[in-house]
Order: sequence, then C-alpha cells, then structure tokens
Amino acid sequence: MRLTDYFEDTIVINGITYNLDFTFDNILRVYELQADQTVSNANKINLMFDNLVIDCDQELDFNVKAQAIEKILTELIAKDNMKEQHEQYPDQEAQQTTEKTHDFIQDAELIYASFLYDYNIDLFEQQGLMHWNKFIALFNNLSQKTVFKQVVKIRTDPLPKPNKHNMKERSNLIKAKQFYSLDKSNEAIENQINSTFDNVARIFKASAEKGR
Repeated sequence: MRLTDYFEDTIVINGITYNLDFTFDNILRVYELQADQTVSNANKINLMFDNLVIDCDQELDFNVKAQAIEKILTELIAKDNMKEQHEQYPDQEAQQTTEKTHDFIQDAELIYASFLYDYNIDLFEQQGLMHWNKFIALFNNLSQKTVFKQVVKIRTDPLPKPNKHNMKERSNLIKAKQFYSLDKSNEAIENQINSTFDNVARIFKASAEKGR
C-alpha cells in the first residue's frame, strides 16, 4: 500500500464496468460466508456476488459470477498479511509456525477492542465507511500492547523445553493456548495434555534417579 495509491474498486463483466463494495464489514461478511458450512458452494457464489458487485442488473451465467468472485478474492482484495511476532529462544531461532494464528470471526471482540485501544476507532461506527485496504493496513500494524496481539503471541509462543524449574510456566502457557485455540478439536487438546503429562513424568523420574 502506497499513500499515492487510490482505490479503484471496479470489475469488468461482459464489457461493462461495475463498482464493488469493498467496505471492511462487507468483506468480513464474505469471510463469514466462506466459513459457513450450512450454505452450499453455489449459494455462496451467488450471495458473494450480490454483496460485492453493486447494481448489476444483468442476468449473468453462474460461471461468469464464479469467475468474477475468483478474481475479486484472489486479485482485488488486499490480503491479510500480518507477520506474527515470535518470542525467540536460543535453540529455536529458525522455528516458524504454519498454523493459523488468528481468525476474523473468532477474534472479532479482540480486534474491536484493539482498534479502539490503539486508534480510538469504533469499528461499529465505521461499518459501511472504512475501506478494506485501510482496515488491513491498521490491522497489520496493531501494537503489541493490544489484547489481540497478546493473544496471537500466546498462540505462537513455543513451549519451553520441560525441566524441573518451569513446570508452572509450561502449565500456564498450555492452558492459555487451549483457551485461545482456534477451532481446535477435543482430541488434539487431549493429545497435547497427555504429551505434557508424559514429559512431566519423565522429569520427575529423572530427578528421582539423580537423588538416589
């Protein structure tokens, strides 16, 4: 994003140029629609098209709509490219996570509170006004003091290697990761807990053997 850019929110369909609604709340509705498993893919395309393309009175073929939506989603909408901040440990400098670290739907309250804290911007008052590109620019640059960035840090911080001194620290971090996990299955959480218990048991065993 450059300060000399201007937003040309249009798309050409069958030789006709149509305006697009790229307000941030409208794009977030597209995200919500994508995640809604109760809506068929065909209905998603039609609903996205109706939400994004303004005043299209043509009777368009479904494939034309699908191609238009694909172009909008892949080429025209500025992507969320937030770079996560990781706590670096000496033996984990090269470690990076490929796991999902945030979700606009699940983290909605955190994002709202963080915009209000950092920028004094009430996102509800900005519905229908703030452009998506502006939203993303602000979102990507939220400070580490915001509750959203603090939660992302919890999700991305690696667990320190277990030893007899950091059991409480590890336990607290695991609980926080579970609390703020994104759509994590119960099975995954249970496996993580079992793995932690196994590590703790090994620490106790090693410590007891040294004390003999």
